[in-house]
Amino acid sequence: MYLHYAVGRTPTDAIKHTFWQEEYLKSAQSLLNDLLDKKVIYLENDLKKSLKKRKIPEIKEVLRSNKLKLSGNKDELINRLIDNQSIINLSELNLEPVLTISTEYHELYHSTDFINYAHHNNYIDIFEIYNYYQSSPGKSKHEIIIGTMVEKYKIKLEDPTKHDAKMLSGRISDYYLTELNDISNGYYYLNCSVVIQVMQNIESYRGMLAFHGKQTMDNFDVTYLFKIYDKNIQTYKKLFYTNQIKPVNIGKDIFSHTKHLPYDDSDKKLVSNFVFYYFKDREEAEEILKYEIEKRYYSNNKQKPKENENRVIDSTETGFKRFMKSIFK
Repeated sequence: MYLHYAVGRTPTDAIKHTFWQEEYLKSAQSLLNDLLDKKVIYLENDLKKSLKKRKIPEIKEVLRSNKLKLSGNKDELINRLIDNQSIINLSELNLEPVLTISTEYHELYHSTDFINYAHHNNYIDIFEIYNYYQSSPGKSKHEIIIGTMVEKYKIKLEDPTKHDAKMLSGRISDYYLTELNDISNGYYYLNCSVVIQVMQNIESYRGMLAFHGKQTMDNFDVTYLFKIYDKNIQTYKKLFYTNQIKPVNIGKDIFSHTKHLPYDDSDKKLVSNFVFYYFKDREEAEEILKYEIEKRYYSNNKQKPKENENRVIDSTETGFKRFMKSIFK
């Protein structure tokens, strides 16, 4: 597994990027030495590859000190250094050779490249994905990545905060949509992520009502609790605009897709309707969601807010408000 951390890096980076605590530095060095001794990897003195490991400001500083142009992207800057290496002292960059995999190990490396995905994912680690790979022979890279995340997502749904379940369902959705162009499953897990997020906010607001009371809550700005993450909104809109899902069905789809989530049907219906109307009139949807949370909270606790705490909707309310009220009954 460490092989995937090492390949393509300098020896220094292969250690530091993987193990940052002092007690692990020795283990990383030992692993690296073992791979080198067994000729699984070797040090390649390729100038271009070594330069790619340096940061742009470092490369520009060398160009500047040699009175060369600083314009262009990183590849252009590197090519300029290489083209002028006869007149440039590159020693100040402290270039290191790059770790490269030996030909006979290419198949092993590429058959386990799913490990690289775990390396860049904060919610699954290389041990989890490798264990799934070992227990699921014959699966493709995509099946291993998705399978690992889905298994952990189901486990994390049991956590009280469900934070990891929310983030994992978002990652699963992204993977289906961007890597596999699987709209059906991507949309499904997008809805799961959004419902968990909105329910977290609803539960937070209920907790604040219990602690502060409605009258005090009116002095707080809690609008941040009644918003959907911008990234998810953009994903929904992309699916809308490309006619891959119909906006009119979103409330029904959300309720259907989240039957497995450990929330009451009444709460899931509340969220489904909120998301549906969020795209029609966000502020109105947020206001009515807040109203419904308060109404249900006091009803469930057999408490009624003081008269001046009641949300008053007078005869001038919009047709949208009246329709929303009937939806939430």
